[in-house]
Amino acid sequence: MLLSAGLLRNPISPSLRSRGPQEGAAVLLRSAARGGCFLCLIRKNVGHLIGYQVTLSFSLYQHARDLDLMLKIKEYLGFGIISQGSPSGEVSCGETTVPGVVRLTVTKKSDINTLISFFENYMLIGSKRLNLEDFSKIQVMINNNLHKTEAGLNKIRLIKDGMNKNRKDGNEKI
Repeated sequence: MLLSAGLLRNPISPSLRSRGPQEGAAVLLRSAARGGCFLCLIRKNVGHLIGYQVTLSFSLYQHARDLDLMLKIKEYLGFGIISQGSPSGEVSCGETTVPGVVRLTVTKKSDINTLISFFENYMLIGSKRLNLEDFSKIQVMINNNLHKTEAGLNKIRLIKDGMNKNRKDGNEKI
């Protein structure tokens, strides 16, 4: 979607290609299918034109024993931030973390574009695919600055409200 819309600014990083597309892609896809989360955050922020900030975030969660794997995935992608859980709480598709869990987070706009392109080339299936499609729609709107309008923000809210745990049916699309 981003490639066809001409909005992908950063090509897939050289480190992504050098690891071999089959090996690296398979590891990332298996991990994303199990512990990946496409998240849209809308926060009140008076410093923004319409009073809200829209941020997209992709998080990949794994058990702390898989820290080496997460570091390899980060190296493979060429971006992302690795963190380990410290406060107690339920692991969710938000900002909550727990001990024993390691998380790779991607929030930079250009990195999100690259990540979406990767997942479009190496297909996810099921509800993860539907969440990716919704995530991608929101990113296109952000790339076109539509999130800075009242109508755009309302459309983003509608898409966001149907993602992840709010998706009523694994096959339902907005």
